[in-house]
Amino acid sequence: GRAKFAPGVTSKCPWCPLKDGFHHRAWICPHFAACRDHLTPAQLEMVPTLPSCLRNHGWPVVLPEWDVFARFLLSDDGFCRMSPVIPPTLGTPEPVTLFLDGTTAHPKEPKLRYAAWAVTVVPGGPGTLDNRVLMGGHVVGLCQSPFRAELTAMVCAVRWAVQRGQLVHLWSDCQGVVKGVQKLLQKRPLKRNRPHSDLWMFLQDLLAGHGSSLVKVFKVVSHGQVALATGPLEEWAYWHNNLTDRAAEDINQRRSADFWVAWTGLVKAVNLHRAMHVAILQVLLRTSRMAAADQVPAPPPQVVIPEAGVPQQVVPVTWM
Repeated sequence: GRAKFAPGVTSKCPWCPLKDGFHHRAWICPHFAACRDHLTPAQLEMVPTLPSCLRNHGWPVVLPEWDVFARFLLSDDGFCRMSPVIPPTLGTPEPVTLFLDGTTAHPKEPKLRYAAWAVTVVPGGPGTLDNRVLMGGHVVGLCQSPFRAELTAMVCAVRWAVQRGQLVHLWSDCQGVVKGVQKLLQKRPLKRNRPHSDLWMFLQDLLAGHGSSLVKVFKVVSHGQVALATGPLEEWAYWHNNLTDRAAEDINQRRSADFWVAWTGLVKAVNLHRAMHVAILQVLLRTSRMAAADQVPAPPPQVVIPEAGVPQQVVPVTWM
């Protein structure tokens, strides 16, 4: 500790006979007992089981429960399926109307998120209320954001259209996705280092050939209420977008029993360790403030002032 670098300073604690150190001040020294009085008995029992980087320095660690849950997010469980019943009216030269939506549970908790998407078809086109789920699935990967769910739905819908050579009108309530697809349709360059570049590049490849002539995208207001629509077209769009949103939410909850066991365990672990982390940071902050307040300030440096009338030595300057 300090004795290794500062001469004349021992490793003994200034306030007790034991050896000084981060762990000693935070959890052992009786002088700092008041800095630990906010911890519960259960938290104090938990401290010796924690890694040194966390209990002595406040560095959070990756929870083992997260590793278990992450395996479910990284594995493709096969739930990316098309509807077993494809309406016969889709095999026409007329454009097919598709509504896309993505959803994320617990969007404000990145570690607890899980996302899904859905694509529904309107067989009769504008003006009809018939809505059927065409395809849907769970978002695969560690990034489970709402935007990635929306973008995944767009990628799957465009791939469906390109594989069949089918004209489609795609309606999405995500402005960022709609604008991004419109730029691709205009053959504008793609920023390769942007977020979700893997999906954007895949989408660019789908639209590179004749795919761009098959797709038109339209923006619909997110969660628009049918009763507040200003016209028949807006009312129709709100109706189908709300049904697609419900389909995505239903798909998002269709998970295996093992998934829910892992997610529930992660929720408990996150809440427990988050409270523990805050408590440890408070201990480290209090002990550092208390130690700084109790230390004797070092004497000011001595400044030597030359006596008056004594000439100072002048160093001659040599010119080259």
